[in-house]
Amino acid sequence: MVSSSWDSLRELADPPTEQGKDGRRVRGQAFAVELQTLEGTDRLQLAYDYANVVRTQAQIADVWFVDRGQDAVVYAGRYPRKDHPEARAKLKEVRAATVEGKRVFRKAKLVAIDRKQAGIRDKHDLSQYSGYRTLLVAVFDENHGKEFRRSAEETAEALREEHEVDIYFYHGPNQSLVTAGLFTQMDFVPVDGVDSYGPEIRQMQEIFPHTQRNGEYLIGEDLASEDKREPTVVVRVP
Repeated sequence: MVSSSWDSLRELADPPTEQGKDGRRVRGQAFAVELQTLEGTDRLQLAYDYANVVRTQAQIADVWFVDRGQDAVVYAGRYPRKDHPEARAKLKEVRAATVEGKRVFRKAKLVAIDRKQAGIRDKHDLSQYSGYRTLLVAVFDENHGKEFRRSAEETAEALREEHEVDIYFYHGPNQSLVTAGLFTQMDFVPVDGVDSYGPEIRQMQEIFPHTQRNGEYLIGEDLASEDKREPTVVVRVP
């Protein structure tokens, strides 16, 4: 399948729900749950390792960290307001989480963060690969349950182990996405003047031919083929 224009993952994961006075979408995010501060010359490796423990053992999704030069701070979530319902829910989740039977985050708190701070995440968090293209495999939203972000990360990990290919996740406030591979313009070939998927992308499509939402295949009634399942498509990482 060929896409004549690149879809934006952000528009897929973050459908507009709030408008500013000038009609533009409001994206401000200013609070996160602070988990740990790490210091030293090896603070980045320590932060990576700590974040991995939080994800895998404490089962907390949407974990990221920022290097502030003198230290690295690990956070969970990112919210527009301190009193946002999802922020309060995340704080409650974090404080109740356990590692080896101990509530190690019981003193966690919501703190103000730089609205423009992107942070560093899991190497499979797609948000750090802006400008690349990737194959959209699955979408999770609140209809899947309140833990849809965690489900996306777990699905990505399971597919990664099953197929031994690079699988990524992308979190928006309303949806989380699972994608396969990272591609550039070099992975496309011109066919009759139109950029078409090259062999690397088509090979990935053979592994993941159809897109799912919340574990069910998307159905396109207007598809000409007998198989009405929506084929996977390449999208641009914002």
